[in-house]
Amino acid sequence: MVCGRALTTRTPAKKQARNDSKPETAVPANDSEPMMLNFSLFGNRCARLAPMISSIAKKETPTETKVRVGDERLLKVSEEAGNKVRSLLERQGRPGGVLRVAVVGGGCSGLQYKLDLQDAPAHRDILVESYGIRVVVDPKTALYVTGSQLDYADKLEDGGFKVNNPNAASTCSCGESFSA
Repeated sequence: MVCGRALTTRTPAKKQARNDSKPETAVPANDSEPMMLNFSLFGNRCARLAPMISSIAKKETPTETKVRVGDERLLKVSEEAGNKVRSLLERQGRPGGVLRVAVVGGGCSGLQYKLDLQDAPAHRDILVESYGIRVVVDPKTALYVTGSQLDYADKLEDGGFKVNNPNAASTCSCGESFSA
């Protein structure tokens, strides 16, 4: 028996004739069959190991994403930015998508913003709804952007998305990076 399942064991004829005192071990009939151990030799241990092994084998990735809900105190989106993000999401065929705001290393001052459109929030994200769009930030980014406002300007010079961050100790002259 292997933890409740029958196990047929075979020993090669030569070994069986010479050494009948040793316990049987499973031998595959051909090279394509997997080798199995006879757990009945271990007695009661098999009953204790079976649940542990089955729980390890059945570990699955979580199907639901755990997202915390934040409010506009974390990150506020202006009306212009909300309209632009909504139009970009619709153009990409993601009407239920989200805008990810992240802080990454780089730029003149050491940190810079990364904006990305995604289909859904990731595990452990903080979700903020503002002006009809959903914005997500990871917990690390939340430390840097708390109290910030995302704005959009449709201008030739100095246009695009801008993050007005009260936590920035200094910014570079181009306005693309900051230090905290």
